[in-house]
Amino acid sequence: EQEERMRQLQEEEEQRKHVEDERLWHERERIAREQFERKRLWEESERIRIQAEEEARRAQEEAERAVADEIQRQREALSAAAEAWRNPDSTAADSDHATATNHHDHTTTIPANAYAADETPIMVSGGGGDAPQQTPRVPRPKSQKQEEAEEKRKKQEEESVRMYGTEKDPINCSFWIKTGACRFGANCGKRHEKPAVSNAVVFPGMYAGLFLSEVVAEEDADENLMYDEAEIYKHFKEFYGDVLPEFQKFGRVTQLKVCRNYAHHLKGNVYLQYDNTDSAQQVVDAFNGRFYASKQLFCELIPVQKWKPAICGFFERQKCPKGNFDCNFMHVFRNPGGEFAWADKDMPMPRSDYSRRDDRRDDRDRDRERERDRDYDRDRNRDRDRGRDRERDRDRDRERDERGRDRADRERDHDRDRDRDRDHDRDRGDGGRRDDDYRRDDRDRDRSRDGDRERGRDRDHDRDRDRGRDRDRDNDRDRERDRDY
Repeated sequence: EQEERMRQLQEEEEQRKHVEDERLWHERERIAREQFERKRLWEESERIRIQAEEEARRAQEEAERAVADEIQRQREALSAAAEAWRNPDSTAADSDHATATNHHDHTTTIPANAYAADETPIMVSGGGGDAPQQTPRVPRPKSQKQEEAEEKRKKQEEESVRMYGTEKDPINCSFWIKTGACRFGANCGKRHEKPAVSNAVVFPGMYAGLFLSEVVAEEDADENLMYDEAEIYKHFKEFYGDVLPEFQKFGRVTQLKVCRNYAHHLKGNVYLQYDNTDSAQQVVDAFNGRFYASKQLFCELIPVQKWKPAICGFFERQKCPKGNFDCNFMHVFRNPGGEFAWADKDMPMPRSDYSRRDDRRDDRDRDRERERDRDYDRDRNRDRDRGRDRERDRDRDRERDERGRDRADRERDHDRDRDRDRDHDRDRGDGGRRDDDYRRDDRDRDRSRDGDRERGRDRDHDRDRDRGRDRDRDNDRDRERDRDY
């Protein structure tokens, strides 16, 4: 009863602790959400305040400019009226001459050097009202504070443009801009601005590979060892050949990438890019809510325009230090035949009207890409086979060492028993065993030991023969893969 009571108390304590941990977790999530909302509201209010100040400043400048223009027009009108009042005869002659010489054009121009480069002429009617005149606008000097504020604003704009899309950007999420996906999702402290118009589209989790659908946690990552790399790539080629013609119905495809990351925000993502924005919008309208492989699709436009910063270069060299779970960059499959390889390096789109020489060069490039793919798959398979051979050799060596130790123990026990029997027979006198009997036992034991050595050599020979057969089988599989390519 005491043990049952203690067990109940422990269960109650664990349940109470679990409830308390869950409450603390919800409290921390609520606080984080409130902080994110406060930050967003503060950024929105700051943006509105800056926009309002900018509009007020522009309106004040326009009003001041209009007042200055009106004053200048009044001055010119007064001066023209005064001149007409002083010299009425010359003014009438000048007016008649201007009317005769400018019958089709009732405006007069002032040379470009008559006013400063940053000033614009103003059309002002003269005292007689016959010929409009152009007068230079009087520049309004800026105060030192206005110049400093304008210089500071320009520096801030240049700094924001320089930091846009980088990890130093305090507003926009760099991973959302680079890959169109973020590990933190809606809980990210930075802004995920979704573009209204773009030529890039992402299908989250569209590709369900042989191993991606089974990997849920990091400890499940070893499940893909049961699949051969050639089988995985064959499954990807079937998927690639199935979806690419469907995407090409909407326009010219310039990029198609499939992720093989284990991270939840990149697992099975399919990235698509067109040469225009209309095709991307048509794909989003056509595929949203559509079913593929018993899965409802969801797609959206993303701000990704360059692929070299988004693709993990270490993974291509099989040296990614973070692995498929922790790396936030794209671990992608190689497209069959090196298709869209120029887009991976952010190179310009190739011309569609190639000459025959360009066609031959493209064929050579595709052949090289296929050879690199074959070498890549062959190296991965060879490394895996070598690892299996080493593990099998270690197991055989371990078993052989154990058999050797057991044999040594049996021989030691046999020698001990034989010495004990010999001492016992010697103590008994003539009635015991003779030395010939012991020598006969020694010969039998030596003969048995020689037989064990012979059997060990036979086993080593069989193992070498099995290795040779495995090597021949691997070479046959490589030749078949080459023929498939």
